[in-house]
Amino acid sequence: MKIVFLSGGLGNQMFQYAFYKQLSERCDDVKCDWGLLKNRNIHNGYELARIFNINDVECNPFSRFFARVLYYLRILNKRRVLSIVRGVFNCDVIMDKEDLFVNNHRNLFILGYWQAERFLSQNFEFEFNDSLLNTRTKEIYRAIESCNSISIHIRRGDYLTKGNIGIYGNISTIEYYKNAISKIREYVQNPKFYIFSNDVEWVKENIPLADAEYVSHNIGEESWQDMFLMSKCKHNIIANSTFSWWGAWLNKNDGKIVICPNKFTNTREKTEIYPQNWIRVLSI
Repeated sequence: MKIVFLSGGLGNQMFQYAFYKQLSERCDDVKCDWGLLKNRNIHNGYELARIFNINDVECNPFSRFFARVLYYLRILNKRRVLSIVRGVFNCDVIMDKEDLFVNNHRNLFILGYWQAERFLSQNFEFEFNDSLLNTRTKEIYRAIESCNSISIHIRRGDYLTKGNIGIYGNISTIEYYKNAISKIREYVQNPKFYIFSNDVEWVKENIPLADAEYVSHNIGEESWQDMFLMSKCKHNIIANSTFSWWGAWLNKNDGKIVICPNKFTNTREKTEIYPQNWIRVLSI
């Protein structure tokens, strides 16, 4: 048995679920489990079932327990105990981007984010449950369809915390957005910018744009509707965030232009997360 565990916010859950769908096409007896999100106050918890009408994800407390035990034994470098547990229970834990087929005779608890195009299933697409859209989102959706709409995602909030700023900070900078806006104007005539941010007042002060639409009404359990609206824009300027990554990825405009930062995190020099045809723009 192979169990792919979901963790993190909506964007990360989508990467993990898309990877689970790909793995299911290649292997027998593959499951997806949201148990690691249970009772954890991260963003809005498990969201896939509600937003995309997904019904094949389980929550098995037994699997969750063993996944946690193996994970902590591994990161604490408890090799002897880990070896005993692996042998007695015929199980192992696989971390992000490791070879899934090493020790494939064992039950595998699969952790990680799988943030790369090559990990996505080619036979599965996320479809929003648009019956949940609120009135304001529907109004903006109609406007987006009628113009050369460009989404701009500016993520602040949790990206400014002490734990995150060293990983994600100083990438999607003011200079990045100015460079990205300048670049998109080279390709798109009469662009209409739709700005999605959890700090609109900061954006207005630091990245002023005439006649821009600021979208900030979707909060809490309705936050996903920003991703929906991004995906309906003609083109996208994204942050180093899986949330706006998916907004751009789900954009079905054949001629779409996606502009992204030159890197995704400060902890990895190279990244597979950006597709080759997305335009990378420097942050300085």
